[in-house]
Amino acid sequence: MRKRIVLKWAVFIMFGTIGVLLVFLVANTVLISRPDTAVKPDYYFTFVCPLSWNNIAGGITDADNDYNVNTKLVGSASLNADGQAKAIMDAIISRPDGIITAGMEDNEKLKSAIDAASKAGIPVVLLDCDLPGTERISYTGADNISLGAMVADKLIENTEGFDKVNVCLIVSNLRSVNQKERVKGFQEKISACPNISVEGIIECDSEPLEVQEQYLKFCREHPDITAVCCMEGRSSIAIGYILESFSDENKEIPFVIAVDYSMMEGDYPQDFVYAAIVNQNRRYQGYLAVETLVKYLKGESIEEFQYSEITIYNAGEFDDIVEKDEAYEWSMY
Repeated sequence: MRKRIVLKWAVFIMFGTIGVLLVFLVANTVLISRPDTAVKPDYYFTFVCPLSWNNIAGGITDADNDYNVNTKLVGSASLNADGQAKAIMDAIISRPDGIITAGMEDNEKLKSAIDAASKAGIPVVLLDCDLPGTERISYTGADNISLGAMVADKLIENTEGFDKVNVCLIVSNLRSVNQKERVKGFQEKISACPNISVEGIIECDSEPLEVQEQYLKFCREHPDITAVCCMEGRSSIAIGYILESFSDENKEIPFVIAVDYSMMEGDYPQDFVYAAIVNQNRRYQGYLAVETLVKYLKGESIEEFQYSEITIYNAGEFDDIVEKDEAYEWSMY
C-alpha cells in the first residue's frame, strides 16, 4: 500500500516537474495564438504572478486577441513575494503600458513595487488578491469574504443534522490577504453554528508535499475530522490524492469542499472525496484585467472593484468545470 501511495505522489510530482521544464524549453516558441505579429499591438502589458496560473493566462490571452494587446507572462515555480516584487521592478524598466499582478502577501517590498510602477506612470491592476492601500487602479477577482462564507454555507448544508462537525481548513498562508479574507468569511458564517468547530488551519504555501505532510500529522492529532475545506487551488488537488489513499486503506474519509480545483480534460475528481467545488472563474478575471487596463489607457471610466462570479458545483457536476489543456509561453523569475 505504501508503494502505491508513493507511486501516485511520484507521478504527481513528476508531471509538475515536467511542466516547469517545459516552460524553459518553450521559452522561444509561441504555443498560443497572439494578435497577428504583422500588426503592431496597441498596448504591451506584463503579467507578473506568483505561480504559473494557466487558467488566468488563458483569459489574458483571449483579451489580448480581442483588444490587440501583447501581454508578457512572467511566473514563478513557487510563492515568493520578494521575488514577485523584483519581477515587477524589472518590468518597470522595460516600460510596459500596464502591469497585471496579484497582491498575494501583505509584503512591504511587493507593495512598494506596485507603488513604484504607478509613480513611473504604469497603471497596475491586481487580480485574485487585493492589496488595499497600494496605488493600483483596480482589483478584479472574487469577493473573498463572500467566497469564504459560501464555503461555510456548503459545509452547513452537507452537515445538517450532525451533532458535531470538526473542520480542518487548508490555506496557502495567512500572510495572503485573500486567504485571510476567506477564513474570515468562513468563520463569521459558522459562528452561528455551535456544532461546527475549526480544529486547526494548515498553511501549505501551495506545495502539494507540504499538504501531505501537514495533513497526515493533523489527522494523527485530530482523528475525528468530519470535513476539510481547502481555500486555494493546489491544496484542493493534493487533498484528493491523499484521501484516495485513505479509501484504499479502508479509513474513514472526511468530505472536502474545495476552492479553485483546476481540472484538465480527462482528470476528474472523485465524487466520494469532493462534496463541492467553489469556482471563482479565474479565466474571466484574467480577461477583465486586460480589458480594464485598455479602458483606463483610453481614458474610459473603470470600477475600483470588479468582482467575478462565484459558482458552486456539487458532486456529479464536475464535468462542467473541466478546462482546456493549453500551453502558454512563460518567462520565469
